[in-house]
Amino acid sequence: MEKIQQVLFIRNPWWFEQKSDMDIPQTKRKLFFTLQENLQDERGLQIVGLRRTGKTTLLMQVINALLKDGVASRQILYLSADSVELRNVEHPIIACFQYFYEEIARQDEKIYLFIDEAHFSSTWAQEVKNLWDVFHPKIFVTGSSTLRLLRESRESLVGRMRSFYLGPLSLTEFSEMGGEPIEHNIPSLITTSGAFKPDDFKAMLLTLKNDPVQYEKLKRLTKPIFHQYLLRGGFPEGVFTENLNRYLLDIREDIIDRVLYKDIPELFGVRDRRVLYDLFVFTVYNSGNLFSFNSLAQTLGAKTDTISNYIQYLAASDVIAVLPKYARTVEGTLRTQKKVYVADVAIRNALLGQLDMADTERLSREAELLASTRLHFSTRPAGVELFYWRNRYEVDLVLRALGTYPIPLEVKYKSDISTADIKGLLNFMEREKVEMGYVLTRNEFRVETSEIGEVLLVPLWLFLLGL
Repeated sequence: MEKIQQVLFIRNPWWFEQKSDMDIPQTKRKLFFTLQENLQDERGLQIVGLRRTGKTTLLMQVINALLKDGVASRQILYLSADSVELRNVEHPIIACFQYFYEEIARQDEKIYLFIDEAHFSSTWAQEVKNLWDVFHPKIFVTGSSTLRLLRESRESLVGRMRSFYLGPLSLTEFSEMGGEPIEHNIPSLITTSGAFKPDDFKAMLLTLKNDPVQYEKLKRLTKPIFHQYLLRGGFPEGVFTENLNRYLLDIREDIIDRVLYKDIPELFGVRDRRVLYDLFVFTVYNSGNLFSFNSLAQTLGAKTDTISNYIQYLAASDVIAVLPKYARTVEGTLRTQKKVYVADVAIRNALLGQLDMADTERLSREAELLASTRLHFSTRPAGVELFYWRNRYEVDLVLRALGTYPIPLEVKYKSDISTADIKGLLNFMEREKVEMGYVLTRNEFRVETSEIGEVLLVPLWLFLLGL
């Protein structure tokens, strides 16, 4: 109990301080406002995502907002299940809550419970269920093992939790956090309420195409920030760092090494860490390439089932994104090879070294990676599926939402786009009877019209403003 008291007193300074403002970043990510809209909902709020994307900061911003709104400081409990002090405590979440409820809180008022990295308590879901059933606190839960957190919450907390995803920074968030917000009217493909709005997005792009003065103004403002985004990726600390080499080394130590050598082995019981690490390095060097479990198993000297499981663990920790092939049936999708992307350009740069903007071949790879991962992370909360497509030709990305037409996208990050560059896109549009497709370019911004349909060539930096 003394350990619990000590760690809670350190982690909950608002119990003793009169001021409501905490020393935390003031820039709010989009998810902050979504959480605010759900504060009155009885259900708990579950935030999952890759390490270092700002989940703890997000919790602190919510706590700070509650304090400013007049919630009594002693009605708010924050704890991290990853705390060393709690490692040997049986049922640590219940133990911490019990001390808080008996010694700190007013028992006749609403309690707000924040549990960071909840999955490091093996019984977290049952503990949360017991607390919710008896005390009905407003519960916030975070975790960096998406698969495990979601699976366990579905097993024990059905009807009690809403799930949200916090990925790396979008280009707009990157600019805002850096103090150079990009003002634009490009609507998001996904609204804050989770609606998929491709037609609104396309209409605004076409409106901007017909306003060259406004477009040029937006271009001059955005492109320098976009270049920094390519170099630094979507981790918040990358926005502020002056020493890029040091930052990339930190990414390697804090994210790559910790996830591969600590998080995944502890959470999933991985025995062969060498194979896990080699598999991850393979995905970094081969982001955007097709792979099969059998060929990878032969290459790495491991069993096929091991490779399949390890890919799931890497995806569950959000350090990679796996894209299936687009098909009209579920069976057709499951039977095909997958594409794999490392989760953020910063992770790739941490292993391959700083990106040289004059290296056109690597720059093209990074552009496809950036487009793919941003679509993966931004569309997932709305239930929009992301695929690649391959037949005689290939299309880099296909978006599909229930009840809507598929949207094909090709990434061609170069100065001149030829007819040959859009053959695959047109082939997909003809086969699937789709009237609109996108080519994400370096600079070109125009519409190609054919008998099959329209292809909108749009600069990648501009497209990313809607993600």
